[in-house]
Amino acid sequence: MDWFQRFPIPTILTFFGGLVALIGAMWSAIRQDSETAAHVEEEKRLLTELNAKNEELANRNREMFEYVTGGDSFCFLKLKEMPDGAYQMRIVHEGKYPVHNLSLEIVDVAAFLKLQKSTSEFQRAMLEMKAIRKVELPVMTGEMSQQVRNFPLPPQNDYVEFGIDINSLNKSLFQTLQLSKVEGKWKSASRIYDRRAKSLFREMVDDGPARAD
Repeated sequence: MDWFQRFPIPTILTFFGGLVALIGAMWSAIRQDSETAAHVEEEKRLLTELNAKNEELANRNREMFEYVTGGDSFCFLKLKEMPDGAYQMRIVHEGKYPVHNLSLEIVDVAAFLKLQKSTSEFQRAMLEMKAIRKVELPVMTGEMSQQVRNFPLPPQNDYVEFGIDINSLNKSLFQTLQLSKVEGKWKSASRIYDRRAKSLFREMVDDGPARAD
């Protein structure tokens, strides 16, 4: 009785009403925080998906650009021994992408030096046919290997050297190709220089010796 006299019913009701309101406010805040956290996580997920899509699109665009321009693919001249023991001079493709607008100017160094010294117009014409060969191809891919026709190796010599200008849509290269006959078989040593970077791009040597530069 004393308790109810000290705390009248209206006061008690007001206290419990305030307590219920406080609990309700706390619960609402907790729910709001939970919903906010869920919203933030959803935004993170959507942003991650968007970034992944953008990266995928960028990769596709890069891949298309590399395919159209040639990327880091290139072509060079290589002597290949065939199954029948004959030799062919072939244009070889290396890389993932097609090489477009390919042109090669192949110079027999010894014949070219003779051409420079020649004074006879007829002799110059004959030497020029031997000294300089030009090959043009619209496109080369990894599945292709193009033979350079009418390219006989000199039977009277055991050494021959070529300088090759190689130009395409994506690269400008210069190749030196040295061929030495060792025990009846031709061996090669080749260096490819990047004209734009002004540096050695690739070096390839067969098992047999070839003369040094």
